[in-house]
Amino acid sequence: MQRKSFVALSFTRQKLQVVKLNSGKTHVEKFASIDLPQGLISDFEVVNPQGLSVVIKNVWRELHLNEKTVGVVVPEFSSFVKPLELPKIDIAELDEAVRWQAQEFLPSGSSEMVMDWKIVGETPEKYHILTLAMKKAILAGYVDAVSTAGLFPLLVKTPSLTLNTLSGKDPSGKLIVYSNFGETILIVAHGEKILGSSVVSPEDNADVAQRAAAIVKHYKEVDVKRVFIGGAEATQAYALAIGKALAKPVEVLKTSVHGFPPDQIQKYLVTTSLAQASSVGPSDETTINLLPSSWVKRYEGKRLKSQIWGLLFLSTLIILGCLIVTGGAYFYLGGEASKISAQIEAKNTSVPPELTSKIEEVNTTSAKVLAISEVFKTPQEVINAILSVKPDEVTIVEYKLDLDTGKINFAGIAATRESLVKFKSGLEENPDFSAISIPISSFEKDIDLEYEVSLIFVPAAKKAGSTPRIPQNVKDTNTPGI
Repeated sequence: MQRKSFVALSFTRQKLQVVKLNSGKTHVEKFASIDLPQGLISDFEVVNPQGLSVVIKNVWRELHLNEKTVGVVVPEFSSFVKPLELPKIDIAELDEAVRWQAQEFLPSGSSEMVMDWKIVGETPEKYHILTLAMKKAILAGYVDAVSTAGLFPLLVKTPSLTLNTLSGKDPSGKLIVYSNFGETILIVAHGEKILGSSVVSPEDNADVAQRAAAIVKHYKEVDVKRVFIGGAEATQAYALAIGKALAKPVEVLKTSVHGFPPDQIQKYLVTTSLAQASSVGPSDETTINLLPSSWVKRYEGKRLKSQIWGLLFLSTLIILGCLIVTGGAYFYLGGEASKISAQIEAKNTSVPPELTSKIEEVNTTSAKVLAISEVFKTPQEVINAILSVKPDEVTIVEYKLDLDTGKINFAGIAATRESLVKFKSGLEENPDFSAISIPISSFEKDIDLEYEVSLIFVPAAKKAGSTPRIPQNVKDTNTPGI
C-alpha cells in the first residue's frame, strides 16, 4: 500500500504542526503551527482525545484542506529505539526473529507494545536491523484523536527517524541536535542506523553542548564525523557552542522543499520530512511505520467506504438532475405543443413550414434527453458485479469507473498468486465483463501481489456505442447542455 499524497501532522507537548505539499513533494502548499490548549497532552500522552480531535477539525476547516489521509509524528520521548544484528535468514522469518529479540529490551510485554523495524545494512553473514517501539496505549491516543476528526492515519513515525532522513545517507557516524519549541532532541546515528536518542527538557536546554558531548562519549563505539543542528532555536551562538564542545564543524539541516518563508524553514523540518516520505505499510522491511498492519487495513477500509458513499451520492445527484431535466423538458415541450395546436385551431390555417421544422427540432431534442437518461448506469451495479467474484484474499485499494465508455480500472493487493488467478477467472466468467487484462508483472511475486485490472463493462459499452453523445455546455444550438 502506497499513496502519493497525504497531510503530515506533528505533535509535541504544546504544539500541533500541519504541512501539505504538492503532488511532486517539492513545494509546500499549506502549513500551520497551532498552540494546543492545556489538558490535551500530558507527559507526551494524549489524555483528552476528543478535545484534540476538535482542534484538528478546526485546523482542517481553517486551512480548507480536502485531503483526508494523514501521516503522524509522535513525540520522541514516548518511543524506544534499538539497533539489532541478526544472522541472515529468510526474509519471511525475519519479522518473527526481530520481535523475539526485541523482548529483551522492551519495557513492557509484547501485547502492550507496537513495534516496526527495517533493514539498515547487511554483511554476508548478518542483517543490521533498526527497531522502533512504543506503548500501544500511547499510540492509540494520537491515532484515535486523528480518526475521530474524520481523518485516516496511515503512517506513524518519530522525530529521530525524520531528522535522520534529512541528514542524508552518508554511512559515517553522526550527531543530530534539533531544538524547537523549547525542547532539544539529541540523536546518535551511523548511516540509517540510529543507536540512541535523548530528549532534553526546556529547563536543561542551557546545557545542550555538554549533553551533546556526553552522548557522543556514551556511544564511543561510533566515530562521529559529522554534526548537524536544526530547529528554530538553533542560532549561530548555539552552533558555535556545540562545535566547540565537540571540536568538530557543525552543519545545518536543510530540506529540498520550497515555499516556506526563510524564518519558518527550520521550524517545520520534522513535519516536512514526514510529508516527503512514502506512505509504505509496516509489512515493508525497508521502512518503519509504527501503525500496525491491522490498523492500516482498518483505516484503508474506512477511506474506501467513504469514497464509495461519496460516489453513490454524486451518482444520485446526477440521476436526479437527469430526471429533472427530462421532466422539465417534457412539460415544457408539451406546453409548447399545446400552444401551437391551439393557435392552429384558432386560425384554422395550414401549418407554415418553419413551424413544422420547429416541431421536429423539439421532438428530436426530447428524444435525445430521454436517450441520455437511459444510457446512464450507476456505479453500484459495476461494483457489486466485481465484488461478487472477489476472493477474500484479494483487496481493492483504488478504482476508476468511466461509465460513459464502460472502461473500468482498479488496483489492489492479492495475498497469493492463486487468489489473483481465481479473481481473474471469476471476472472472465461474467458475460458483462470483457477485455479483462492483468499485467504479467502482477504475477511475479508469490504473495502480497500488487495488481492492476482493466476491463470493459459490456452493458455500458454497448449503450455508449449506440447512443449519440451530446456535448455539455453547448450554446447557441437546439440541444440544451446537460
